[in-house]
Amino acid sequence: MTELKNILASFMTTTQATVMRLDQSIASLEAGQRNQGAILQDLQHQMDSMARQINTRALGTLPATTIPNPREPHQQLDAIFTRSGKTISADPVPARQEEPLPASALPADDAEVRVEKEAPAPKPQLVVKEHVPQLPFPTRLHKDKLETEFAKFMAMENPRFVC
Repeated sequence: MTELKNILASFMTTTQATVMRLDQSIASLEAGQRNQGAILQDLQHQMDSMARQINTRALGTLPATTIPNPREPHQQLDAIFTRSGKTISADPVPARQEEPLPASALPADDAEVRVEKEAPAPKPQLVVKEHVPQLPFPTRLHKDKLETEFAKFMAMENPRFVC
């Protein structure tokens, strides 16, 4: 009987240890679940605030603040590298400057200025070819042609082929 008491006592101690470990794991799972709940609430508040921001802007309009381009105009290209490794610098293209006309080239105020308009170039007339549809069964005509050629061949009188 003492043996039975010893076995029962060892069983009770192992089950108590197992129950304590299960209680600890359940407590840690509950703490993790509470943390996830808090994180989900934070995400929900962030989504609500983003939805409010989107809904406050009138439909069909752009936001009032724009981001300026940090580059100055016409300075977007720094250098060009070719496949051979040659570097071409991006020198700015000199602007076209119109030269002033001499006073003798300008017409007098009381003189009439006639500007001749260039006659438009005559448009060439296009020749449109008439559409010729393709034959639906071209082999049929090919067979007829072969038959006529064979008939001409047989009509020849050649003594070598006579039996």
